[in-house]
Amino acid sequence: LFFALWPDEAARAALHEQALALKAGACGRLTRAAKLHMTLVFLGDVARARVAELERIAQAVATNAFDMRIDRTGYWSRQQIVWAAPQVVPSALSQLVAALEAGLRAAGFQLEDRAWQPHITLLRDARRPSVSKYAATDWPVNDFVLVESARGAYRVIGRWNLAAT
Repeated sequence: LFFALWPDEAARAALHEQALALKAGACGRLTRAAKLHMTLVFLGDVARARVAELERIAQAVATNAFDMRIDRTGYWSRQQIVWAAPQVVPSALSQLVAALEAGLRAAGFQLEDRAWQPHITLLRDARRPSVSKYAATDWPVNDFVLVESARGAYRVIGRWNLAAT
């Protein structure tokens, strides 16, 4: 399981177009448009009995909706991943992640030790990437989701609206 931002159709289409353009020079595996997302907090395997607890934690998050501009790309050579991210991380995004992490830790969930890096994986197994050119994608963020990953498929199992600004 993981909490994530799930783009609306316009942002998803724009991100997918960028991924297609980057794939031409990187020879990687394209992330399917339906799977494009930004992970907020990765949980891993969670007992079904604790899903209701995750839902309560998410419901308690009080963060405003925000606009995010995805306007840079990068490449992690070790993982061979081409990603896209905001140059300027909106403060509401950082607050959302912090609120989720605090609620999860208070409930005894074990979280990853590494620092969170906002990104959207566009390509995997990429070689020879050229990531210098990227047309900005504007993404209005109005909610966040809880996602189950099973056998390579993603299923949204919960959605929570952010407060209108």
